[in-house]
Amino acid sequence: GDHFRREVKTRLNRALALRRVLLSPKINAGEVGPNSFRLVFGESDFLPGLIVDLFESSGRGPVAVAQCHAAGADMFLPVLAEWVEKDLGGSALVVRNDLDVRSREKVEQFTETFGVLPARTYASEGGVEFEISALKGLKTGYFYDLREHRGRFAEVMSQQKGILLDCFSYIGSWGLQALKKNAKLELLAVDISKSAL
Repeated sequence: GDHFRREVKTRLNRALALRRVLLSPKINAGEVGPNSFRLVFGESDFLPGLIVDLFESSGRGPVAVAQCHAAGADMFLPVLAEWVEKDLGGSALVVRNDLDVRSREKVEQFTETFGVLPARTYASEGGVEFEISALKGLKTGYFYDLREHRGRFAEVMSQQKGILLDCFSYIGSWGLQALKKNAKLELLAVDISKSAL
């Protein structure tokens, strides 16, 4: 009912405020886009089974991509869709419930979009914009959990020479950030996905 709706929105607002405070130095320095981060970490944000990543967009606001790793988390989706539109001012919510883990609980796998998905959706990190596919990309389209490692790797590579081999590169988040710090490097990115490359 209304209590559930209010409580979920409160938890979403807390998660947003916490991420923006923690990331504000990087956002202010232009190292991270203002909407380029994981918003909800499931149980850590008291929203069990729910993962939500935010992305920049060419639309009126950010794009949120969600996954429900447990059947019960599906109950959050109507409230999340309303919150993304009204509270966050987002362009769209893409639900990527096409996970194999859902078959363990015998719940359907599906993909659904609320709002209008803009022409361009991307993560901004390390001074590079990474185009993502909210509907067909791996997981939610990007791997925010490795941000600190990619930043450190780019720093280490800033004084190197030669060819940087980026295996399993996906959309190039490691190699392109290293090139941004050191244009003397040559990048060879390798991945099984032609569309990602």
